[in-house]
Amino acid sequence: MKDLAPGTQLGPYKLETLLGEGGMGAVYRGHDTRLGRTVAIKVLSKELASDLVFKRRFLNEARAASALTHPNIAVLYDISSDSDVDFLVMEYVAARTLKDVIPVGGLSFEQVAEVGSQVALALGAAHAAGIVHRDIKPANILVTAQQQVKVVDFGIARLQRDANDTQLTGRGQVVGTVAYMSPEQTRGEDVGASSDIFSFGCVLYEAATGRQPFGGPNTLASCCAVRRRSSICPYRWRTRSFIVCRRAESCASGRSPV
Repeated sequence: MKDLAPGTQLGPYKLETLLGEGGMGAVYRGHDTRLGRTVAIKVLSKELASDLVFKRRFLNEARAASALTHPNIAVLYDISSDSDVDFLVMEYVAARTLKDVIPVGGLSFEQVAEVGSQVALALGAAHAAGIVHRDIKPANILVTAQQQVKVVDFGIARLQRDANDTQLTGRGQVVGTVAYMSPEQTRGEDVGASSDIFSFGCVLYEAATGRQPFGGPNTLASCCAVRRRSSICPYRWRTRSFIVCRRAESCASGRSPV
C-alpha cells in the first residue's frame, strides 16, 4: 500500500503523520477539523479493500470497538469512506507500545503488576460484552508516560453472540500472532475468553522476563512449542516473576492464582 501524504484530507479529517503499518493497513495521527482534536486514523489497505473478507474484518473492528467503553480500551469515534478510502477514526494516545517499553531482562515487578492489572480490566470489560480480542500481544498494548494502559486493535476480534461470525473467521482459519496464540488458536479451532487469557499470560511472561515464553526458528516450530506448552518457567529467569504473572492472570480470569 502506498502511504497517503501528510495533508491528505479524508472527509473532515486531515492526515498528519504516519504512526505505523500492519497487516490491514496504516495508522496515521490526524486532525479532526470539526472538533479541533487530534485523532488516530486507521486506513484500510486498498489492496485489501477489494477483498470482502478483509473488509468484513475491518467493519468487525468498528463493531467490536464501538461496543466497548472503558478507560483501558481505545475509543472509536467514527468509521467512514472518502475517495474509495475506508478508514476508522479512533482516540489518539500519546504512548509507546508495551513491546517498545519492555527492556532486556523485563520490567520491574511493580510495573508488571500495574500494566498487567489494567490489561486485565480491559479484557474483563471486553469479555463481559461478549468480545474476544484474539490478538493480545505487547504491540497491541499502549502505555503512556503516566503508566495508563490502552488495549488497541480489535481487527480480528470475535463477537461471541454474532451469528455471522463464521463468515469472517471460520473454523480452521488461524488468526492471531503465533508467539502469543493459545493452543486452540494454532489449531484453527473456535476460541473464547480463555484464549485471550492464555495470550495475556504470554504477555505477562515477556513483561516480567524480557523473553517470549514460546518461540522457535520459524512459525511451525513456534506453533509446536505452543501446542506442547514447552516453555521455561519464568522463575528460571527471575525468581518472583511466576507469582506476579499468576496474580495478574487471576485478575482477568476471576480464578484463584494458586
